[in-house]
Amino acid sequence: MTPPTITVTAPNGGESYVAGSSQTLTWTTSPAQSSDLFAVWAVSTADEAHIWLGSRAAVDGQTDYSLPWSANLPVGTYRIRVSFGSLPSTWWATDYSDTAFAVTAPPPTITVPSITGSYPQNTGLDVSWTTNVAASSGEFAVWARSDFGWYIGKLVANNGTSSYATSVNLTVPQASGYSIIVGYRPLAGSGAWTVLGQSSGTFTVGP
Repeated sequence: MTPPTITVTAPNGGESYVAGSSQTLTWTTSPAQSSDLFAVWAVSTADEAHIWLGSRAAVDGQTDYSLPWSANLPVGTYRIRVSFGSLPSTWWATDYSDTAFAVTAPPPTITVPSITGSYPQNTGLDVSWTTNVAASSGEFAVWARSDFGWYIGKLVANNGTSSYATSVNLTVPQASGYSIIVGYRPLAGSGAWTVLGQSSGTFTVGP
């Protein structure tokens, strides 16, 4: 037989996916095939390890194919391999993503303990929080929030663990109903705060 030409169209290089997120692989074939199947792997650029993702039966007259998948891959960079043939190991045609795509760690979730009571204005307040995973990059920030606005905005460097503590100075208006907000962003120094955690309960800042 004359092997078909396979072209991987997505991911085809440069994409970035959060580990565990739902994605779709796509490829084309020319000419259309009426038998056998297409098999799909993610191939690690680090060690060429092949991770099985699934297969699609060849359909007569169909030239466009897709395969839903969950990016449950170790953090790293990969290329998609699509091969045509018959299991277990007879492959007549193969194509790879042109360049690698990245699988990144999911952002941490933030848990801030309950903070209640009354605290004098312009004094220090000890704040702690934990994350479900240790963040490998990025930074945190701490705010005091009430119905009147967000205050303080103290930056806290990522320490590579899942446990943090700092002290903030309550240079905020005297009021009740304050809570502590802790934010995380994956790039230190710039970008949006992609994850927020809030203390349960409220506290008062008094004279």
